[in-house]
Amino acid sequence: MSSGDELPVELQWAWTNSDRRTLLGRFHRGLQHLLAVFEAWRQQDDGGRAAAVKELADRLEAAGTDLDVCASNCHALANTLRSHVGIDGAPPASAQAAVRLSRAMGSPVILTRTTIAQLAGKTLRLEYIEGANAIVQVNGEYWGTPLDRVLVVQELPAPDGSAADSLPPQTPIAALPAFVFRLDRMELSNAIQFLTMTARTGILSVTPVAGSLRGRLVLVLGRVVHAAFGAYTDVEAVARMMNLGASAATFENDEAASTAERTLNLATDQLLIESAVKADELAS
Repeated sequence: MSSGDELPVELQWAWTNSDRRTLLGRFHRGLQHLLAVFEAWRQQDDGGRAAAVKELADRLEAAGTDLDVCASNCHALANTLRSHVGIDGAPPASAQAAVRLSRAMGSPVILTRTTIAQLAGKTLRLEYIEGANAIVQVNGEYWGTPLDRVLVVQELPAPDGSAADSLPPQTPIAALPAFVFRLDRMELSNAIQFLTMTARTGILSVTPVAGSLRGRLVLVLGRVVHAAFGAYTDVEAVARMMNLGASAATFENDEAASTAERTLNLATDQLLIESAVKADELAS
């Protein structure tokens, strides 16, 4: 009889030293051999082989992209397994993780863990990466999530052999009337960073799931020029909105925001740093 600590056969996946020597060794030796052959062949180049070399280089680059995405998926799944059984010390998402995942921009993804029922099990689209966070989209709504919860998936062919239509046609950002973000504590920065990078002008309204206070941020060309939350304004207002639990943030494009009162004159990075510090103070 098996004990509760034993993994089912389907979960007994391994990447052994033998696998590393065989597969990685073959791959690296193949690249080294390719370089040696190319160097010898290059000496005979009459200058008319650029197209063939470009095609080879593109195939190599595509292989690197595939490996980057594979590495990103391995790290995301490893951190998810640790999280599910309460293992501390999972390495945070690094700059390298962001670079790897960026190779899959626009690809279908799923979230390996989420507290948001609307996203669980859904195929999303990876839209944007900022620091340790990703912005994903489904049905025109944009959501912020940590990088280590994003798993890039393959679009499987339909039973008739045609490409599966797992994602709705992508709507150009400029054509969207509004962005809707579902946020948790400290995730408001994801929405602000996204709107900064897309240089939006309009109003971001923040509504907590629990509570009656609503927040409002005015943006002009991606910069927050005014913020209000109840009786609080500017950095403290942003900090208090960051401390909200589950909340919805809806952005409406509105050129009239350009003429609104401006009480903030901080770069986005500085605003988010000062607000995060203040949010931690308020939470302690």
